[in-house]
Amino acid sequence: TQFGSHAVRLIIEGKFGEMVCYQPPSILSVPILTAVNKLSQVDANSSAVQAARALGISFGDTADVAGPFGRKEVTEIEELSSDTPDLLETPVVETPSEEVTTSDEPLPAEWEAAAAYADAAMW
Repeated sequence: TQFGSHAVRLIIEGKFGEMVCYQPPSILSVPILTAVNKLSQVDANSSAVQAARALGISFGDTADVAGPFGRKEVTEIEELSSDTPDLLETPVVETPSEEVTTSDEPLPAEWEAAAAYADAAMW
């Protein structure tokens, strides 16, 4: 919220070529050209990058099969598919007819409220 309020202040002041930055302990602004002309690098083996990779964040620098610690991840599905490929087939499940809502039946109140909210919140 502090970044957002500072960004709004920059717009009000007409400083369209600047961006918000954090220079401890202050939130300031710098010209965009100054910010992008300096390359900041992060150690690819740092604990922060490893934690991000473990969460599934990709930095586009390795193959998708590499895990956060540089080894190939084997998913449970891959393990199952190598042992028993027939388990991966999705069975067809029929829905009992009493659970199907027809257009003549009213929707539950929660669904109507959710639909009204979704309609009002459309972009």
